[in-house]
Amino acid sequence: MKEWIINSGTMSPMTAKKDWMINYTPFQMAIPIGLEDNRTIKAVGLESVRIMMDIDGKSSVYKFQDVYYVPDMGTNNLLLVMYMVNKRYFVGFGVNRCKIIKGNMVIVRAEKSRNLWILQRRTVSQDISQRMSQKLHSICGTNV
Repeated sequence: MKEWIINSGTMSPMTAKKDWMINYTPFQMAIPIGLEDNRTIKAVGLESVRIMMDIDGKSSVYKFQDVYYVPDMGTNNLLLVMYMVNKRYFVGFGVNRCKIIKGNMVIVRAEKSRNLWILQRRTVSQDISQRMSQKLHSICGTNV
C-alpha cells in the first residue's frame, strides 16, 4: 500500500496512483517537478482523492482536491503542509506525531518514521468513492 507523506517542500499534493483519481483533468502541458537528486518528473493532470481516516475509533472520509497526478513519482504520495494551511487546516508537529485539525476536530494523524511523517489512513478507491458519493447524494442531496 502506498503511504501519504506530509511534506513541506512540494507545491501541491501528489500521487502516482491512477485508480485513486476522482474527477481527473489532464493538463494541456505537463508541469515539470524538480527532485532533490536533480531529476525531473512531470505532473500530467489534476484530480481529487478521498482518504478515510480512523481517528479515535471513528472513520471519516476527507476529500483532497487539486492533487497532482505524477505517474513517475514512485511508491509514495505527498501531502503538502502549505496546501493544508491554505485550506484553513491547522498542522501541528510534536516530537514523534503530527496532527492536522479542521475546526476542533483532528482529521489526520501522522507518525514519524524514518525521518518522514507518515499518515495513518486508508485511501478510498475510485469505485468505492463513487458509490459513497452516490449514497451520500441520495441521503443528503449534495455532492461530497
